[in-house]
Amino acid sequence: MFMTIFILPIILGIILLGIAVYLIIQFNKLSRIGVLTEGEVIRLDSSSGFDSRLYYPVVKFNTISGENVIHTYKIGMFPANYKTGMKVTIVYNPNKPSNFIIKSRYSLLIPLATLLVSLSLLGIGTIKLLDIQFK
Repeated sequence: MFMTIFILPIILGIILLGIAVYLIIQFNKLSRIGVLTEGEVIRLDSSSGFDSRLYYPVVKFNTISGENVIHTYKIGMFPANYKTGMKVTIVYNPNKPSNFIIKSRYSLLIPLATLLVSLSLLGIGTIKLLDIQFK
């Protein structure tokens, strides 16, 4: 039972590390193959998080083939970093325009924050686990 308390951060750290690596790989892939265009935030959708509300921008943009795309961004933030009517730079997958990122200084914030939290959990769990085993 006592050992489980220290294994839990390690397990969570491994899961979050996998998520962070996936997000970073997807970001890099989209940055390489993506098409740059201008879009507009047409509204903010929201959902309840743990103890706060997350805001997801719904953006509208046109592809190079002229297709009009309206889609909700996958990354929500609190407080909302985007406002209705705001112009944004979009990088989208030409084969699947609903797969896009809003290019900004926050683009890599979520993947890097997830990576930092995962490494912290792994470090804490490992140190505590080793501390118990060597006592």
